[in-house]
Amino acid sequence: MYDVIIIGGGLVGSYCAYECASQGLQTLLLERQELASGASGRGGGLLLKGATDVFTPELVPYLLANQQLLETFLEKTGADVDYLRGGSLYVAFEQDWNFTQTQVQQMCQAGLKTELWDAQQLRDEMPMLTARAVGARFIPTDAQLASPKLTLAFAQAARQAGAEIRTGTAVTSLVNRGRGQELEVRTTRETFFGRHLVLATNAYTARLWPELESVLVPTRGQAFLTNPYPRSFTFACATNHDLEYWRQTRSGQILFGGCRKLERNPDSGRGTESNETTPEVQAGLENAFISLFPEWGREVKIEKSWAGTMGFTPDYKPLIGRLAHRENVLVGAGFSGNGLPFACLTGHLLCELILQGKTSLPLTPFDPNRFQSKPKV
Repeated sequence: MYDVIIIGGGLVGSYCAYECASQGLQTLLLERQELASGASGRGGGLLLKGATDVFTPELVPYLLANQQLLETFLEKTGADVDYLRGGSLYVAFEQDWNFTQTQVQQMCQAGLKTELWDAQQLRDEMPMLTARAVGARFIPTDAQLASPKLTLAFAQAARQAGAEIRTGTAVTSLVNRGRGQELEVRTTRETFFGRHLVLATNAYTARLWPELESVLVPTRGQAFLTNPYPRSFTFACATNHDLEYWRQTRSGQILFGGCRKLERNPDSGRGTESNETTPEVQAGLENAFISLFPEWGREVKIEKSWAGTMGFTPDYKPLIGRLAHRENVLVGAGFSGNGLPFACLTGHLLCELILQGKTSLPLTPFDPNRFQSKPKV
């Protein structure tokens, strides 16, 4: 009998296992493949507190708390995950310049230090960028890192704290014996019993909990990694409402992703769990790269390309908390391409919920039951 069984060996599941085990809970983490084999191992590694499709002023305390948890973990463990607090840059063009100025004002008013750069300041900081860019939004405290390395660091710390981690173990069914009762988790190998269950399965959650099928939609994203360029910038970057993003890794390579709007079948990558790359998105990524960085030449020298499956919710905010009428079943999923800004906080809040029945920050914005239709009066 485990105190908590966590399904999913990505960033959220691994950090949640670390938190729970550190609090003395008998913890089991189950992963059907290898750790970081899903979106956590394929993400861009951008820690953006100002992601344009999810940011609202009410989320600032959550975003700040998440980064504090992450930096505390890295300081405590000494884990090398290529963490670089070099700030984030949202590059604006004529069509979204007004939007960018408004968002800077909103962020500053909400207590998130943010700067508005004009075209000259942007060129001074990133001279290889196209002259079509008219300005930028800069958040100096944002960061970047290697997501696969961070996931493995969380898992290692969880093991050291006493958590049991089993990879290559696919869950086949869940049996909830009733409100507040123990749960039976059946896998291809054996059956486990737990007092609490955490679904940290992101895009694949509906496989185990079909009630979330209409709420949590698998969505494919695509990226590539170039050969090394001279060290040119330290920012985690995005443009076009974050539909294209990039950063320069420690080795000098450019990780460049996005362009999923170019995918036609399925529409914008929605509704597929496939991790196969598509030629139309690949061509779009290469064209976008050349358009943004004309000084780096017409040819993009690509070392590798990949795709990954994310879980999207209708409002782009994650699902964090207890599932309806299931006191001991919790979920941390649906990060809509923005997992890093919430990963540590999600694990922390779920652990609080298990231990105390309440959380230090209210879970109202992330209520996993918020999309259920309310009964008519």
